[in-house]
Amino acid sequence: GEQWEELARLLVATGWSVLQLGTRKEGPLLPGTLDYLDIGFRRSAAVLRHVDLLVCHVGGLMHLSAAMGTPAVVLYGAAEHP
Repeated sequence: GEQWEELARLLVATGWSVLQLGTRKEGPLLPGTLDYLDIGFRRSAAVLRHVDLLVCHVGGLMHLSAAMGTPAVVLYGAAEHP
């Protein structure tokens, strides 16, 4: 929603490259982000090996990030009731 759009906008404005992983059924591509949607679990794992940080809600990508050794900020309550 709006909070994810705001976060992406702020990160892009500070000079970060923001890649969006996941699926299109979770929502549209956020403005200013690079489209890595619908690339599958294995390719997402390969991408996570090369990024500095994952910001996500509770789900599979947080576990994949841990498996790849990539630091993550997990926003609890962003997709489900805490």
